[in-house]
Amino acid sequence: MESLKGKTRGEDLYAHVSAVIERMKFPWSKLSNVTTDGSPNLTGKNVGLLKRIQDKVKEQNPEQDVIFLHCIIHQESLCKSVLHLNHVVDPVVKLVNFIRARGLNHRQFVTLLEETDADHQDLLYHSRVRWLSLGRVLQRVWELKEEISSFLELMGKSEEYSELSDVNWLSDFAFAVDIFSHLNDLNVKLQVKDQFVHNMYTNVSAFKSKLILFSRQMAKKSFAHFPTLAVQKGTIQNTDKYCKSLDDLHREFCRCFSDFKQIASSLQLVSCPLSQEPETAPPELQLELIDLQSDSALKEKFKSLKLNDFYASLDEAAFPNLRRTAQKMLVLFGSTYPPTLLPVPLQPPASSPMPLQIPPSSSVPQPQVSSYVPLPQHQVASSVPLPQHQVTDSGPLQQRVTDSGPLQHQVTNSRPLHHQVTGSSPLQH
Repeated sequence: MESLKGKTRGEDLYAHVSAVIERMKFPWSKLSNVTTDGSPNLTGKNVGLLKRIQDKVKEQNPEQDVIFLHCIIHQESLCKSVLHLNHVVDPVVKLVNFIRARGLNHRQFVTLLEETDADHQDLLYHSRVRWLSLGRVLQRVWELKEEISSFLELMGKSEEYSELSDVNWLSDFAFAVDIFSHLNDLNVKLQVKDQFVHNMYTNVSAFKSKLILFSRQMAKKSFAHFPTLAVQKGTIQNTDKYCKSLDDLHREFCRCFSDFKQIASSLQLVSCPLSQEPETAPPELQLELIDLQSDSALKEKFKSLKLNDFYASLDEAAFPNLRRTAQKMLVLFGSTYPPTLLPVPLQPPASSPMPLQIPPSSSVPQPQVSSYVPLPQHQVASSVPLPQHQVTDSGPLQQRVTDSGPLQHQVTNSRPLHHQVTGSSPLQH
């Protein structure tokens, strides 16, 4: 067990990561992927951890290109900043705090809701570290805005929260409720367990297409997918502003997820090999794809088996390149947030035990390791793993290492609850 004390520069992180890999005699040439949260000490072009890792891999295997990705869930959460809705969010949070942070106000407000048979019995607190919090808070305040207005009048505070009577502000509020609802739906899809990278990226790509549809419909004064905005007065005069916000959000999604373009074609090939045109595939895969698409038995297997089980069932002698490509794509981490269970190897040796599955503690999430020496911020498997994803509100430094397949790393440098790399919180190996 080691602790990282003092500075957390790229060279400090690399020194400790390298020491663990060297001590456990894992070959750098097996490194396949590093996924981070984008912090400078990780992604710096000259002295960041990723640059040092890439240089080390090239020393041992000049042909090996490490795939560097930015956590999909983290990026999705960052994209919403381009909406510029602080003029809506700040008054709503202030209003919630006025009611809930004071005991007497809170009790009187709850009593008012009970007396009026409101749809909800309380407001929700906003927490910046919870991805879904803001959308839910906005939705709850909107649904209780009549009761809130009545309560403010009773308390003599209506003038301090004059936004509730401003038609234009309420229109912006309604737009915020609807767009954050769509963002929350995307975030929930990204948090589904047992997802591969191509599943997560498909959800992001679908959302980008939805944003284009939303903008076009908004320009035509159609609010089919914005039900809250549709019933609010003063909406028509603000449609141009909302169209611009939707276009800005779409551009931000395209910019943030540009690092997935380099592997988009490989992800598509692995996820849908039967519909892939052989001529568009890499030369080494073309003949194997034709053999696969011509085999009726394999077609039935593809329909009935999970994706990882399907590729594990392929004959290694007949489909070596296709298996290798699938192996590389299926072990990628789309998120820096840890899975509950270790991934299952593609073909575990009969003599080696399956990775141990260690459930997290109820209070502080614990790392999951296999039969190797435990690395508190790393995941280790005895052969090439296939990822299973679960997301939480924190992001540890994760590393996946294999003996017979690609070695994967996941690195992040933010958010509490899990092991956090800071000057005061130790990085343990």
